Amino acid sequence: MSNQEKIDQLPLMPMQKRPERLDGLVFLHFTEDTNSELAIRARRVHASGYKSMGFVSNSAIDIDGSLSDDIDHARGETVEYYLGVEPAEDDMTETFDRATLRKISIPSGGSLGYLPAYSLCKNSIYNHELAALQSIEQPDKFVKEIGALARSPEAGPMATFEVLRDALHDSLGNGELWFFSIVTSTYASLADNFGKKAIRQIGEPVALNDPRVSDRVELVPAVVDIDSFLKNILEAAELESSRSKQHRLLRSFSFFSEGLTNSELTDELIAAREVINSQYSSGKS
Repeated sequence: MSNQEKIDQLPLMPMQKRPERLDGLVFLHFTEDTNSELAIRARRVHASGYKSMGFVSNSAIDIDGSLSDDIDHARGETVEYYLGVEPAEDDMTETFDRATLRKISIPSGGSLGYLPAYSLCKNSIYNHELAALQSIEQPDKFVKEIGALARSPEAGPMATFEVLRDALHDSLGNGELWFFSIVTSTYASLADNFGKKAIRQIGEPVALNDPRVSDRVELVPAVVDIDSFLKNILEAAELESSRSKQHRLLRSFSFFSEGLTNSELTDELIAAREVINSQYSSGKS
C-alpha cells in the first residue's frame, strides 16, 4: 500500500493536505485550545528531539515529556502547532509523531517584543537589521516567530524539511516575515540547503547560559521572507560556482515548490520548476 493510500485511510483529524505533494508524513494543524492533547504530543517531539541532539539534559524535561516552560516559551493562545505524523504499517488508526514546529503570532495591536525569540536576541541583532524590523508596519499581521522546530529521534532528516514545507505552503501569499532563533548547527544546515539570502542571519549568536542547556548551544537570529523564499533559493543556485552546492540548492527549490499550483508561483518560478524537474527526471542533473 502506498503512503498516500495509508494517509487516505486515516480517521478524520485536523489536518491540511496537498494531494499533489509527495509527503511522507500527515500534517496536523492545531492550537492549544483546539487540541490540547496534540499540543502535548508536539511538545514531546520537541523535547525528545532536542535531547537526542544533545542540546538539553534530562533536567530540562518536565514530567509530561515536554521542555520546561522557562526554556520553551512558545506557548499560549497565539501559537499554532504543526505536527507531522507517520501512519503505522499495519494499523491505519495508529500514527507515530515524527516532526513539529510552532508559529507564534503577535496579538492584534501588539509589538515585536511579544515574540520570545525577538526579546531574547534583540541586543545581538545588527543595527540596520533591527531598524528594518522595527520599521515594519503592522508587525502583528506580518511578523511571525518560528520555534520548536524538531524531529523525533526515530525520524530521518527529511521530516524536518517536510514540516517546514508544510508551514511555508500554508503561509504563502500572506506577506509573512518569519523570525527564527536557531541553534547554530541547524542554521548552518538550513543555509547550506536554502542559501544565506533565503534564510538570512541578522545578528550574532546568543548563548542561553542555562545549566540544563548544552554549552555548545547558541541561537542565531535569522529571518525568512516567505513570499520571496523560492526566488531567493533559485538566485543562490544561479550564483553558486560549486556544482555540488548548486545541485543541493536546486533540489531544495524542487522540493519546496512541489505541490504548489501555478497560480501560487510567478512565471519565472514555474519555468524554473519545469526545467529543473525535467532534468532530474531525465537523470541529467
